[in-house]
Amino acid sequence: MKKLAFALVVLAGCASPSEQADAIKVEKNPLVRARVGDMCRYRAIREGQGDPLVEVWTFRVSSMSRGTAGVSVSVLGPPRDPASPSPREPNYFVRLPTADAGFSATELLRLFHRPDLTSEGMHVVLDRDGKKIEGTASAFPITWQGSTREGCELEVRYQDDKVKGSYRIKMADGLPVLGMTEAELDEVWTSCAEDGSLHEERRHEKLVLVDYHDTTQSR
Repeated sequence: MKKLAFALVVLAGCASPSEQADAIKVEKNPLVRARVGDMCRYRAIREGQGDPLVEVWTFRVSSMSRGTAGVSVSVLGPPRDPASPSPREPNYFVRLPTADAGFSATELLRLFHRPDLTSEGMHVVLDRDGKKIEGTASAFPITWQGSTREGCELEVRYQDDKVKGSYRIKMADGLPVLGMTEAELDEVWTSCAEDGSLHEERRHEKLVLVDYHDTTQSR
């Protein structure tokens, strides 16, 4: 089925990277209905270190406070060596807005690249020299476990002098936490070995939803 795009990369020359990231967004914020205890679990395939490896990612709403949801993310699987350039490993916590104002590439970057930053902090980082941002948002039906739901996809591509990353999620109405049915992360960065030599690292991860718990309804 053909995707209907409702937001594209901002091309205006006067737009800053942070303004571009805010403009790349889906219309609905899935965290509007977030409740403490909501959980989604994903089977992930990690590539970039020899043979593909299996991981289990769990996203859980652990707190609610002043228009935000605290999302705890645990990643279980073989050791990551070297670690990715993101401070998210191996487990992390991110506080995301619950306002009914859409879900933007800014928040997607915080979710998978810089969970240590607030939205305002992410803006500061994006507007430093050398940052490049582009992405797309689209809406289309998503089928999961035999049920077709309204859905959307958000993708952002980010590049600075240290890392080049691509982050993509598909979200379906009615699923808890972020409503993600799948996510895909791809990062390329320069790593320094023990002998001081520099070499390029790449890691690709694909997450697929396998189970969830929604506190607002019985399963």
